[in-house]
Amino acid sequence: MNMDRERWPVVASRRFGLGARPGEIASYRSDPRGAVLAQLDPKAALLGDPELLSSPEAIRRWWAFSAEEKMRREAPQPKPEAVAPMAAPAAPPPPAGSTPPQPAPPPAAMPPNLPEQLYRAEVVARLARQSSTTTPLVERLVNFWSNHFCVSTRKGPNIRCAVGAYEREAIRPHVLGRFHDMVMASARHPVMLSYLDNSISVGPGSKAGLRTKKGLNENLGREILELHTLGADGGYSQADVTAFAAALTGWGVVGPQAKDSEPGTFNFDPARHQPGSVHILGKPYDQGGVEQAEAALADFARHPMTARHISRKLVRHFVGDGAPGGLVDRLAVVFRDTDGDLAAVTRSLVEAAEAWSAPPAKILSPWDFLIASGRMLGIDWSYGEANRMLNLFGQPVWSPNFPQGWSDDDDEWAAPSSLLELLDACAVLARRNAGDRNVSRLADETLGAFLHPRTRQAIARSETPEVALTLLLVSPDFLRR
Repeated sequence: MNMDRERWPVVASRRFGLGARPGEIASYRSDPRGAVLAQLDPKAALLGDPELLSSPEAIRRWWAFSAEEKMRREAPQPKPEAVAPMAAPAAPPPPAGSTPPQPAPPPAAMPPNLPEQLYRAEVVARLARQSSTTTPLVERLVNFWSNHFCVSTRKGPNIRCAVGAYEREAIRPHVLGRFHDMVMASARHPVMLSYLDNSISVGPGSKAGLRTKKGLNENLGREILELHTLGADGGYSQADVTAFAAALTGWGVVGPQAKDSEPGTFNFDPARHQPGSVHILGKPYDQGGVEQAEAALADFARHPMTARHISRKLVRHFVGDGAPGGLVDRLAVVFRDTDGDLAAVTRSLVEAAEAWSAPPAKILSPWDFLIASGRMLGIDWSYGEANRMLNLFGQPVWSPNFPQGWSDDDDEWAAPSSLLELLDACAVLARRNAGDRNVSRLADETLGAFLHPRTRQAIARSETPEVALTLLLVSPDFLRR
């Protein structure tokens, strides 16, 4: 087997996975590409848990919680009676030989409020799935598409309540399905409609617009064109953004007092919809009501620029910034020829020779580092540990700063300050998890041919397993995929 072939099992576990657990590389050795392709089961992406709420349930809980909090804040507070201060009587000295009184215990920590409870449960479920999954490529796709169609808890506690449900409902069922279906599921989801403000967008010429003088909010229309489908270089204009925003008016969420629909679900309100035809990318859309934006979305999903935008992002994510342009072109052809079949596009990516021969390029993001180190060391991450580390490194779950999501540049997470914090975190991880491990064997079992001779030598010469494990965790061999 040549050197490239020797590296393939590690490529399978890192480039197309979440990092190897001990023994995983050996299981890929006979047919690395086949082992990765065998993971492409659409059902593997689903995350069903009876303890997790659906988005309508989470939204309704948020409404009830908000109403209770409002009532509590607005409730009149009793005025304290004016009482002259009295000196507290001195405590009598304890009898000789008795045990002195113990100080009162500190007050118990306040339980997390509703948004934090729901968010915490979703993060724990995601951590558990990705730490133990036997289909890591599918989970990598979940992470990629969740970031592509991102929403963010920074918008407010209402998003925090249902952000995990959004990923489970709009993303996971479609990562190996049709791109069109994922675009539609995301755009119609109550969390996305709230995050990008379409719930407050009103057609100026609609009944509601004429009555209230409210107007368009273009956030959702712009981000669907710029980020979700055609891309920033997709050839659309500001007029196209405005026209599409008009087509999207009326898309919102069923309110808490609704009688004939389930509160917290998608709703189309014709009273807010801008009447009349719109022209987008030179094409007229004459449909009335909800069908107008649906027709435009279907065309965007099948547009050649969408095929290229999605293919470019997939190649960048899995192979790196310097991946050959020909690979992007080939994936775009598959995307167009299969009508956006994401399983076919993913299969073509995995089968591409360039994806197996390219050197490790991308610095692990904080989430990827958390999962990779946990899988290697068998760590059952608690919410508190994981949350502290992700906040320290600047990537709290489902909380990007902007609608374009977390950056996917190869060296995005290589800032000097982050590396210093990483070194401290790795030292703590090693102290807690080194024990009497044979770290040289662990490195061979999880990195194999990716392990540089200098790294191998430094680990072998380390005085203690703790030092050896720290060196492994901070090595470029572990930090790049």
